[in-house]
Amino acid sequence: LHARYYSIATTMAEETGMVGIAVAVLRYKLRGQERKGVASTFLADRLPMHHEVGLFISRNDEFRLPLSPDTTVIMIGPGTGVAPFRAFLLERKLSGSKGR
Repeated sequence: LHARYYSIATTMAEETGMVGIAVAVLRYKLRGQERKGVASTFLADRLPMHHEVGLFISRNDEFRLPLSPDTTVIMIGPGTGVAPFRAFLLERKLSGSKGR
């Protein structure tokens, strides 16, 4: 199988020692036959909650909040899903940011 890429949905400001991801489970019918995503259904159906899995980090230094916590941001999905935006909102909440 090829590597699957998921965006992180948590922030290091939480200091939990865990990384959370948001995964949409892929299930559909094709010509009357049930189909499902290999990785997403493994994570959702077969992996116990809070189970440790191996991972690697692929950084993107351009996809981040502004340096000033007071700067208003407009979040437009670049195909990443909701995960990084959840992390951004959580980061802003935990830091007491005044930005919208």
